[in-house]
Amino acid sequence: MTKSGKDLTPKNLHGFADLAFGQKDDYIDDNWFSFSDRVADNQLRNAIAHYKTDYDEITQKITYYPRKEGMKQEKSEEIFFLEFMRRMLVAYREMNRLHQLIKSLFYYHYLIHAEENAG
Repeated sequence: MTKSGKDLTPKNLHGFADLAFGQKDDYIDDNWFSFSDRVADNQLRNAIAHYKTDYDEITQKITYYPRKEGMKQEKSEEIFFLEFMRRMLVAYREMNRLHQLIKSLFYYHYLIHAEENAG
């Protein structure tokens, strides 16, 4: 719900597909596969994708501007490069975990299940 009381819950699968990745988990009941809270950071991803970042090579501090502020860019957030790389590693591990699940289901369906039905 927005501050004005508008319900932003998607009404169908197409509406759900249009949600940002980081918001999708909020709309799934009893989700059995959840990503780490810090992995799906849409604000950091959007700031990087739209070049709204500054990087200090000496301190290795990344300053990013996650909100739509036009040219102002007054409200910044900071993260150190090491924390950023840790998040990337956690995201990679989460994707690898999901990939292993999909591969296991594929093997079950096409190798085990299909073989049982053929015989």
